[in-house]
Amino acid sequence: MYLDQTNFFYIQMKRYSTGMIIRLSLYILFAVLPLAFTSCSLTEPKIDDGVITSEKEQVRSSTALVANKLAELQRGDNVEILERQENWLRIRVPGNDPIEGWINARHVASKQVVDQAWEIFNQARDVPAQAVGALKRETKLRLSPDRTSEENVIALLPSGTRFEIIAKTRTERKREARADAGEGNDSTEEGPIRYDTWYQIRLPQEFVIRAGWVYSYYVELKIPDEISALESAGRKFVAWQSFGSVQDEESGEVHHYVILEKTIFKPDAVADFDRIYTVVWDPIGHAYNSIYVESNIRGKLPMKITKLQGGRASLALTLLDKENNPSTVNYTIRLENGRYRMEKARSKR
Repeated sequence: MYLDQTNFFYIQMKRYSTGMIIRLSLYILFAVLPLAFTSCSLTEPKIDDGVITSEKEQVRSSTALVANKLAELQRGDNVEILERQENWLRIRVPGNDPIEGWINARHVASKQVVDQAWEIFNQARDVPAQAVGALKRETKLRLSPDRTSEENVIALLPSGTRFEIIAKTRTERKREARADAGEGNDSTEEGPIRYDTWYQIRLPQEFVIRAGWVYSYYVELKIPDEISALESAGRKFVAWQSFGSVQDEESGEVHHYVILEKTIFKPDAVADFDRIYTVVWDPIGHAYNSIYVESNIRGKLPMKITKLQGGRASLALTLLDKENNPSTVNYTIRLENGRYRMEKARSKR
């Protein structure tokens, strides 16, 4: 009897030990596997470096409609791109505690593309703002004024984004070009040739990418309220710059402007403007007076103007002849005996 009980106890202990070993083995296996996968992930080579371009964006556990949010990234954060899958990127956020997940590709720009955009910004750093614009809807910021492919897309800018316009150009539309999402059609048809109009823009400091090109169809010019009523029928403002200001008892500080205009229904694929219109504010009459108008010209942006100092300002414009040869034409603005005068100074070929 005693031997039977001992044998029974031995068998039960053996079964218990075997079960414990199995459970312990499974525990170790499941504990180690995630670490193994994480280690593998952390050593997985990147295919590119990226920069977050949106103000805020979530890193997700998958591309599924319902997915866990792993982290929130801010504009300017650096990431490592591990995989591209249609509109999604699998990324790794470097650091002491790296995070890996998925993010929509529209919110990430290649570091190489960002560097190219900074080259554009630095080249035009000293060009004065010609006008101010805002996007009427989301559209693409590009490295060049060309929409025949997506390779030059830097980022998607949200609707309402404001920026400085520093240059304008028109490009002949290639047959394969098409208006895609975020890009409409503002072409001017001249026989069989169609043209696309583009703005080179400079973005505010909070943006990671400060410069590039946008298709003009969804750009609204933000003309200052004080001169918006001066836009005449049949013409549109192309650019404006203030060269001084005056204090008005009723309106406060009001600026004087040189305005460049273009006739709306006058096809010209080369010239940016065809009229100069300079106005100064009269603080006694509380209204703008025109001191200079020059029409039937053809010119290209940018215009460069010096602020009024010692009663004198200067303006430099690039004008075109009939063969589209450019020349620099200088103007002077003077304040004499309480009255402003503007005149053409000299030109250089």
